[in-house]
Amino acid sequence: MYGWRARIGFVSPPLMTEMVPYEFYQMVPEGVGLLVTCMGLDDLTAEQMDQALGTVERHIGEQNRRGVDYVVLGGTPLILSRGIGFEQELLSQVQTLSSVPITTTTHTAVAALRSLGVKRLASLTTYHPWRNELLSAFLSAQGFEVLAVEGFASHIADIHTITPETVFREGKHLLLHHPRAEAIYIPCAQLHTWPVIQRLEKECSVPVVTSTLSWVWSALKHLKIHAPPHAQTMLWQGTLQP
Repeated sequence: MYGWRARIGFVSPPLMTEMVPYEFYQMVPEGVGLLVTCMGLDDLTAEQMDQALGTVERHIGEQNRRGVDYVVLGGTPLILSRGIGFEQELLSQVQTLSSVPITTTTHTAVAALRSLGVKRLASLTTYHPWRNELLSAFLSAQGFEVLAVEGFASHIADIHTITPETVFREGKHLLLHHPRAEAIYIPCAQLHTWPVIQRLEKECSVPVVTSTLSWVWSALKHLKIHAPPHAQTMLWQGTLQP
């Protein structure tokens, strides 16, 4: 068993989870372990998402049985699939099943953006236009002015093929076209973003908040663990700077 300092559970919607463990271990100090369970989605159809949401209780039970200290439910499309108020409804329901705190990647992203004082943002996603509209409505309901939401329109099984360099290029392009943005939000924990977050922040002078960065930040903050110096993005520098 690994995780002498802390053990963090992540419930991942896709059948295959590639980037989450890699990026997680780039951001955390030694002694923090990750436990991942996968819901098995190979497409983002309404039927598959309903089936996935029906397995949440099982995943949380297994995470708790393995002795985690914090649980994160991944999947912005899952949260958006049932309307703006569904996230809080889901969290209220699942918290009763767990002996440790539970959150979602959308919840931690909003918390991260608020902690930075962000009011206006742009978002770069992997989604198709109609799902981008759902995300824009969700973010607006959280009190943000959404200047743009643009996506790669990628199938869930192809997200891993999007390179960090592509994320950097498209993220910078988005910010250049929306200079009033105070941050860029990049959802989807399956997207490989970690290698370019700090470079994008340096060149564009705004914080970059990604799904994985936000939930790792939230978990370590709750567990009172500082990120290692090399992981100190603008989000960390604004909150847990030693």
